[in-house]
Amino acid sequence: MNAGTRLRAEALRAHHGAREVLKGIDLALPAGGFTVIVGPNACGKSTLLRSLARLHRPSGGTVLLDGLSIARYRPRDRARLLAVLPQGAEAPEGITVVDLVARGRHPHRSLFQPWTAADQTAVETAMVSAGVSLLAERRLESLSGGQRQKAWIAMALAQGADILLLDEPTTFLDLAHQIDVLELCVALNRAGTTIVAVLHDLNQAARYASRLVVMRAGEIVAQGLPEDLLTPGFIDAIFHVPCIVMPDPLTGKPLIVPKPVPPSR
Repeated sequence: MNAGTRLRAEALRAHHGAREVLKGIDLALPAGGFTVIVGPNACGKSTLLRSLARLHRPSGGTVLLDGLSIARYRPRDRARLLAVLPQGAEAPEGITVVDLVARGRHPHRSLFQPWTAADQTAVETAMVSAGVSLLAERRLESLSGGQRQKAWIAMALAQGADILLLDEPTTFLDLAHQIDVLELCVALNRAGTTIVAVLHDLNQAARYASRLVVMRAGEIVAQGLPEDLLTPGFIDAIFHVPCIVMPDPLTGKPLIVPKPVPPSR
């Protein structure tokens, strides 16, 4: 295993019923990176992320976590290394932010083990890192969408895992909250957390990702630096959107300006 790789997929296949969704994926995710998976709708992005976390059982191939098949880990042990925030996460009605975050400590505690100082410190640190300390006693349903998403991220951080998988973390958020969540991801990444996220917005992916993985029809068609991949010809070929690509005036990363799509397309 490459010393810089914690999580790897080899010949990974997955089905939804009779339909093959992943068609032999090979992917090495760099430790310490902020990897963003992009691609057209229904190309297999979310299934890939869920398969990496073993939330979706692959039909072929393997996922390796620290060089060992992820299937060989007990769920508790896997959760100490890798945290995942799926789409549409749900919590019991009336739960407070601090109680939600405390659930992230389950992999570290046995059934009848009392709450410890280490658990309390982990919860408080996670809430500080996610920027939700002042919301600790608020009910989850009373929060804005962006605040709720940050509370869920805090719960994942409380697990103590240093690999975080996020499935469309900005979906249904307004622009300000999208940026807030992505800036949080950047801060966590700079602090040492490996981030893997599925995003739809190419400009956000270009700005925030250290590495892009581009999918189409259940396969990876390209991976690398955003500035190397996101050319007008490539974007048109994958997304069928003619565009202009220019440097972002704030970051220098690719900034994509779509052209009108001809009616025949």
